[in-house]
Amino acid sequence: MLGKRNTRFAETEDAVQENGSNDTDGTGKVSSKGNKIMKYSFETLQKALQLIKDGQISISEAARSFGIAKSTLHTKLTGKRPLVTKMGPATYLTAEEENEIKSWILNKAKLGFPLCREDVKDSIQNVLVKCPRETAFVNNRPGEKWILLTDGLHSQPSLPGLVSLR
Repeated sequence: MLGKRNTRFAETEDAVQENGSNDTDGTGKVSSKGNKIMKYSFETLQKALQLIKDGQISISEAARSFGIAKSTLHTKLTGKRPLVTKMGPATYLTAEEENEIKSWILNKAKLGFPLCREDVKDSIQNVLVKCPRETAFVNNRPGEKWILLTDGLHSQPSLPGLVSLR
């Protein structure tokens, strides 16, 4: 016998085998590291916090009722963490700049002139040169990896006006 099997890992592994997901208890997703991932909406969080502030329910009761961690409710109530948080690094372009670039890509495609990735990189570089800010880009020019990770500049799954020239 090699040793005692890690119980936490065993529960996660068994749940994956049973239902094909990492959800160990049916209440939320679990990351590959075994940590629970948020499984509630912003509206649910707001409703829970409002009930707590109004004194209609305790933090513990709200946590059970709404499926939100007590620590999350506590940190949001005390103001230690903002109500709205965004995971990952900050974006380099504003929402307005992203929307303008998306519109430009789509309009060029409608006119019959699809853009390649280099055109998009040029456009982003021009925006960042005209309105300087701190970025991780070399010479304010995004790399191929950034273009691939943004997948069509975030909210649009794939932009039909962007052609791949490899």
